[in-house]
Amino acid sequence: MLVLALAIGIPLVARHRRQQRWQDWQQQAKDAVVAGRSTEHLLPISPNDIDDLGEWEDIGHQVEQVARRLDAVADSAPNAAGNAAAHDVAKALRELSFTLEYGRTVQGGERPMADLVGIEVAVHDRRDDLEVALADLDELSGDPVH
Repeated sequence: MLVLALAIGIPLVARHRRQQRWQDWQQQAKDAVVAGRSTEHLLPISPNDIDDLGEWEDIGHQVEQVARRLDAVADSAPNAAGNAAAHDVAKALRELSFTLEYGRTVQGGERPMADLVGIEVAVHDRRDDLEVALADLDELSGDPVH
């Protein structure tokens, strides 16, 4: 009887722990999606919209804090899909911020119009990448959060 109880009980306890770990991670991921979307809304649409360098620097720090939080969520993911999804959001957020910063630094110089248009296209593409990454993590986290 004891062997039968252990044979049934141990897998049930292990399953419960896996489910609890998954649910805990899903909540962390949901919170990270909300933070990612909030941070995305702080980022300007275009490098031309960056007027206040102090505010821009503060936004850059917030981007990095949220990206680090996303990396931590990724590292605690119970599976490879969750790990990849959270890292993808962190990467996309950093790349959007970097592309905006690059555009800000070159906008004052003498650049051909094609370069400036290319920067705007790159910002748009990075924003699209972030949206896709956020949607993927949102889907993995359970109920979509918007």
